Amino acid sequence: MATDAAPAGRPALPELGCSDAHILNAVGKGYTLFPGETVAELRHAIVSGQTVALANAYTIGELMNYVHFWVRASVARGGPAW
Repeated sequence: MATDAAPAGRPALPELGCSDAHILNAVGKGYTLFPGETVAELRHAIVSGQTVALANAYTIGELMNYVHFWVRASVARGGPAW
């Protein structure tokens, strides 16, 4: 459900699972649970703070794919990618 740790004077925001996928294996790792199945029910759950953000863990192979991605990006930029 919505997080309790909001900055002073600000309401807690609803949780939304998503991914900033840089590799194919990362697509869909983050997801949102909510009571319902339709788009309208999802919207209601977001507005009313009834969502839970979750993520599936990476396998060792998927983590190695990320390492390969960041090394390639680093070389392409001529320096560290971080």
